Amino acid sequence: MNSFSEILCRHLPRAGTLSGPLANTEIYRVDEVYELTPIVYDPSVYFVAQGEKEAWLQEQRYVYNPGQFLLLTVPLPLHCRVFNATPRKPFLAIKLNIDLSVLKELLGQMQTVEADTDQSDSGIFVSNMTDNLKDAVHRFISTLDHPEQQSVLAPMIYREILFHILQGPEAQRLRGFATADRHSNRIALVIDFIHQNFSRTMRIEELAAIAAMSESTFYEHFKNVTQLSPLQYLKNIRLHHARHQISVEQLPVSEAAYLVGYESPSQFSREYKRLFGFSPAQHSA
Repeated sequence: MNSFSEILCRHLPRAGTLSGPLANTEIYRVDEVYELTPIVYDPSVYFVAQGEKEAWLQEQRYVYNPGQFLLLTVPLPLHCRVFNATPRKPFLAIKLNIDLSVLKELLGQMQTVEADTDQSDSGIFVSNMTDNLKDAVHRFISTLDHPEQQSVLAPMIYREILFHILQGPEAQRLRGFATADRHSNRIALVIDFIHQNFSRTMRIEELAAIAAMSESTFYEHFKNVTQLSPLQYLKNIRLHHARHQISVEQLPVSEAAYLVGYESPSQFSREYKRLFGFSPAQHSA
C-alpha cells in the first residue's frame, strides 16, 4: 500500500498547491522552511502527511504534524510557519474545507448526548488522529490514484472523515458551532456577517444584536472563540482583503484602503505594516 506522503508527492511533484481532483480539498507541498506569515484560515481540517507546521493565534501556539490534525470552526487570522521541509523531504499536507450542510446532516443522523453547558469554545484546536480517522484519510487520498472513484467514493469517505472527528474527544466543540442557538454558533453567524460586510462601519451593539446577546456577553464569547476583540478581528480581515487587492488585483494602495473601509490612508499604512511587516507601497512594487 502506498503511504500517505508517497501519494501526495506523486500528484504534487513540485512545491505548490493542488486543488480540483477532490471536492472540498487542497493539497500542499512546501520544499523549504519559511518565516511566520500572516494568513486567514477558513473553517477546515488539516492533516499533515510529512513535516511539521505551527500556527499562532495571538499568543497561543498550535503545532501539528503526522498523526494529528488542526481544525478550525470559523475563519481565523493566523501567523503560520513550516519547518523541517527540504526538496528531498518536503512538507506535505491536505486541507479539507468543512461543508456545513454535510456536517449538519451528519449531526442529524447521529445519536449524540448534548452537554448541559452551552459554552463558547476556541475556534481552533489540535487533536490526535484515531486509527479509524487515519484509515479514512488514507482511503480518501488514495482515490487520487483512481479517477473513477473520485465522484462516488471520495464524497462518501469525506463524510466518514467528518463522522470520525465528531466521534472524537473534541467533538463537542464542532457540534457547538454547527448547532443553532448555541453560543458558538451565534458567534459564527456574526463572523460570517463581518466577512460579508467588512468594508462598512460596524458597532459592537449591532454585532451583539445579531448574536442575540448583551454587549458584554457577546464580547466575552467572541473573544473566547477568536482570541480577538470584534474590532481587532474586523481590522485583520480588512487588512487581509486589502493585501489581496494590492498584490493580486494590482489596485492602487489608496483605492484598496478605501474599498476595505479605511478613511485615513496613513492609518491604513501603519496598520498594514504592523501586521505584514512592510508597507502596502512595498507590497505593490
